[in-house]
Amino acid sequence: MLDYILQKQGYVDDAHFDMPLIYHVDGRSLHFGRPEFCLITGFRFGKFVRPELYSSGDIKFKGRVFPKKKGVKLSNLDLIGVLEDEELFSKLSDEDAVRVCLLFALEVVFMGRLLNEELDDKFLRLVEDLEAWNSFPWGEHIWRELYNQLLDVVSKHRWEHLKGLEASPKYVPTYTLSGFVWAFKIWILESFETSNNWWKKLQDVIPRGVAWSKKEVFTRSDYGLLFGKDLKIHFDLKATLVEQQSDWYIQSQDFFMDYIPKTRKRRAPDEYDVYLQKLDAARKRGRTETKYLPLVPRIEPSSLITEIGLKDRVIQELNSRVFKLESIIQEKLDFSLSFCHLSPEFREQMNREFFGTVDTLMSNSCSAQKDVDSDDDIAQEYLLQEELMLRNQEEERWKVEEQKLKEMEFLNVLIEEKNRRLEREKMLNEAKERKKYLFAFYKSDHFNRAKADQAKPEKRTQKDGSESLYYWSSKFIEAEKKRTPSNGCPDQDMTQFLKDVKPWVENLSRLNKDIDKVHISNEYDEYLAKPGPLRCIFPWSNEPVRVDRRFWETLVCLDPWKKGWLMDEHIDLWVEYMLQFRRDDANWAMVTGYFVQLLLQDSIPIWYANGDKYKISWADVEQVFMPINEKEKHWLLARFEIRTGIVTFYDSGYQEEKKTGSNDVHEQRPWYLNMRACLQPKNFFHPSKFSIMSDNIPIEVQMNIVRRLPVKRVLQCRTVSKSWKAHIDTLHFTARYGVKVKNVPTLVLCYRQRYRGYMCFLDQNFSLTNVPSNLSYSDLKPVGYSHGVLGFSYGPIVSDFLAVVWNPSIRRSVGAYVPYATQSQEFEKRLLAFGVRPDNLDPIFLKISYPFNPEQHEWSVLLFTFSSREWNTLETQFLPRQSIRLKKASQCVVGGHIFWCGYEKLYANDGGIYKNYMMVSFDLVTHRFQELDIPDQLLVNLPLPFFVSNLRDNIVLSGNINLGDHYVFWIWLLTISGGTIASFQCLLNIPTPCQLKLIGFNPNNDPILEIQNPEGFATTIGLYNIASRTFHNLGIEGDGDSFFIAPYCESIILQTHDDRMAYGLRDLLVLILSVTSVVGQLCMVMSAGLPIVLDQAKVFDKKRINPANYAVTFKNARNIPSQGGLFGDCGVWVCMWLYRLAYGKSLAVDNPVQAALAYRERMADLFFKHKVDSW
Repeated sequence: MLDYILQKQGYVDDAHFDMPLIYHVDGRSLHFGRPEFCLITGFRFGKFVRPELYSSGDIKFKGRVFPKKKGVKLSNLDLIGVLEDEELFSKLSDEDAVRVCLLFALEVVFMGRLLNEELDDKFLRLVEDLEAWNSFPWGEHIWRELYNQLLDVVSKHRWEHLKGLEASPKYVPTYTLSGFVWAFKIWILESFETSNNWWKKLQDVIPRGVAWSKKEVFTRSDYGLLFGKDLKIHFDLKATLVEQQSDWYIQSQDFFMDYIPKTRKRRAPDEYDVYLQKLDAARKRGRTETKYLPLVPRIEPSSLITEIGLKDRVIQELNSRVFKLESIIQEKLDFSLSFCHLSPEFREQMNREFFGTVDTLMSNSCSAQKDVDSDDDIAQEYLLQEELMLRNQEEERWKVEEQKLKEMEFLNVLIEEKNRRLEREKMLNEAKERKKYLFAFYKSDHFNRAKADQAKPEKRTQKDGSESLYYWSSKFIEAEKKRTPSNGCPDQDMTQFLKDVKPWVENLSRLNKDIDKVHISNEYDEYLAKPGPLRCIFPWSNEPVRVDRRFWETLVCLDPWKKGWLMDEHIDLWVEYMLQFRRDDANWAMVTGYFVQLLLQDSIPIWYANGDKYKISWADVEQVFMPINEKEKHWLLARFEIRTGIVTFYDSGYQEEKKTGSNDVHEQRPWYLNMRACLQPKNFFHPSKFSIMSDNIPIEVQMNIVRRLPVKRVLQCRTVSKSWKAHIDTLHFTARYGVKVKNVPTLVLCYRQRYRGYMCFLDQNFSLTNVPSNLSYSDLKPVGYSHGVLGFSYGPIVSDFLAVVWNPSIRRSVGAYVPYATQSQEFEKRLLAFGVRPDNLDPIFLKISYPFNPEQHEWSVLLFTFSSREWNTLETQFLPRQSIRLKKASQCVVGGHIFWCGYEKLYANDGGIYKNYMMVSFDLVTHRFQELDIPDQLLVNLPLPFFVSNLRDNIVLSGNINLGDHYVFWIWLLTISGGTIASFQCLLNIPTPCQLKLIGFNPNNDPILEIQNPEGFATTIGLYNIASRTFHNLGIEGDGDSFFIAPYCESIILQTHDDRMAYGLRDLLVLILSVTSVVGQLCMVMSAGLPIVLDQAKVFDKKRINPANYAVTFKNARNIPSQGGLFGDCGVWVCMWLYRLAYGKSLAVDNPVQAALAYRERMADLFFKHKVDSW
């Protein structure tokens, strides 16, 4: 955070601590100066006292506290040594102990100096006088130190960092700040209002620097949330009323008001300044006063030196003349040796006469000078000549100097420009060499071999992803499927937004060739840093396709797995974007990935082919592009040529023809074999072929024949005629068809692993095969199973609670919204039960609510039958005693009854409460509850409470008995006759160190158990062989209490209900259990395929193609790019091929890894530019 703000500092060319530091953050200017520092720290500002005042004198404090350090400089480590030495510190006087703490706080905390730095002796002398220490303006002193540290700190280290990076790509640019940086950080938090999301501030705490504390972790991805352009900031920090009344604030404000900022420093004195000072000193001690010098007018300040030089030269000249005159006079007073023979009296007489004569001459000369100005005129003329000469000489000298300076400056500019040009040429050459080397490296064989073993890319520094994990959880995904628009929140009109959308222009260039990063714009990165699901729609999507955070993170490989597998929404939006700019005369059509998914579910989505979906009829085109998604694994593209029936697969991850050398590919992957079988069904025929049997055979006989067909054929027969559909869609036909057990016993296994749901077939060898289904088990809770149909609940038992029935044999799921009518407190607990009525195979759900007060209220039971499609309340006479309660952990359906473990609280003679356990049943035909007493011989050996399940037509009770150091797991087999327990036997009891749970049986009646892992919540399932009394680990691990097993049976239950439909209290609603782009369309169920779609959409008729001879064939495209790199780019290649095949462009690329990354970056820019916020 500090580095981010420091990089926003404005450039200062004339730095001074009187001026605040300016920071430009997204077009807003903030200032940090003396007033802000004072408010945050509470330090007093005043007239600056230079520490030089304490530069001399004895250091008494040092002699007392550090007697062994005489003559040696003290460091901060010495202060720490005193503080940590308890014995030494306790011997100090209170005043010296305070002095040590003050010095340590000043040096380490407020000045931010290193521990090994030396202490300044000036502060050692200052601390001796505590009053002087307290009156010292520390605010000014510490502010100046911090100012010098913050000023241009980034630009000061820029060249050092650039040189380090140039020397080594692993160089990490860093720099260190001293001074009281904490005050600068608090100023940032005070200036930006959203800082309280990560830090909390205690109100009315003075000073502000100690009022802030950390609340949440602030990461680099949070920059947009703290420094966003649209967020509110405080440009000026204003003092509160309490702060305004503080002494330090009042004194500092007085200082700020009276303080005169420091002027600019004078330049260093040159030779003229020195000369001027010498002349001035000479003038002060000279013999001639300046008033006798001629006045020389000053033309400009620059001529000051010349003018003073002239005056001093005149003074010197006059002084020399006076000196000569005195010498002459002195010489005249000296008599030669020729007069030495004269008497002294005579010589004295001669001197007096001579001096008299000289004095007379001198006085006459002075009188003449007063009357005549000839001498003054001579001096004036001399001075003027001297001044003119000096001025000319000075002017010539300055011209020469100025010319030299200009020439030198110009020469320096030329040298710098030449150096810059050479540096640029050197950098360009180095860049070319690096680019050449990188291209050669990427194309080398050893790099291609190492790519497969390369580790996952490191996490992006912009975002660690921890805050978005919730949006990848199954809870959020299922919640998104049930979302509906809130009242008053319609989507925006897309007309105006659609005008800004332009056709796709392919560009595979990248500025940065990194293969482990997808480079995004700053705006995209800041958008990902925002909280929330980031829901959006796009102008060209008509339905529309709604996306959330997963869409944006996956597109740029910031998903939790850092793989970047494209979702259905990416492909759907790309297809609609391509169709938006499709020419009217184009010979192609496109479908979304949902088209093939519907074919795999035996549905016929004719609305794609007849023009209802995209206003493009397949009868008017020659080829159709179909993206195909193997769920959560792989994307590929299929091109369907309608007239020839050829389907060409474009697969970036699998090209078998490279091995075989032929287009006749023998596909061996199971899912792809199934997919091809759906595209070309073997049983393609016209319904008219059944007309002979329908006309000549009675309908009852026809239905008897149909009843013997497999389930899949029965569903096909529903489309033959209205008469057949009316007879097949009856409960009578469903009941007569019954439930068929497969020859090879198979189980349906549902479980969760790390909160991800799995639904699989489990064969007799315990190998797993995924069950084709549009359900997700991640958020489903099993209720029970009956007649090959499984019942689940979705969500808590509150509003919009959902009960779901799933028939895996016909791949159909139907739901019913459970009413939440019992919201008052008298109903304490609620559970859901499921069963199938045996006489007509009608699925039934029960919602049971227990009374909170058994003495005042009764049970509340709601019953839902899928034949009536509504909820009904059971009458009181059908209900058990209101004091009975059920264990909702397990149930089973045997003989047309649902069985639970039940109990009733009773009072003993001593007043204690105990539970009387029993079994409770519900008759699915008469809708009555019944209580079954457990024999005492069985009750004393049962683990309480027990779990209820079934082994074919027998009830099974199981559970664990805790014996202290171990458990014993029991399984009891019960036979029910006439509403009572007729017999019971112990199937097995197993000593075990941990608890076990029975989840099912294999065909040999050996129990399949869920074994708890003592180290955590993970569990595994194992098979216990009763004959050998041994455990066999099946190698299937999952979350605790998530395993659910049911025997697989074939039936046509739910065949009269539309798939993915849910029934509410009144109306028929759409159950969005899987993403579907068409709502309200009836999916005709039959063995779907491309020929049937063409036939239903009348494409055969319009193109005059004979359906009897029509066949679909398959081949794989050859010589197409293969995906590589570190990310899952199969979906990106599908988007690239859709564009290139549609517009007749070549599929070849120079570098597949760089091409896929470039396409990701361009697609991210496209989607981000045209996103529109949605509910």
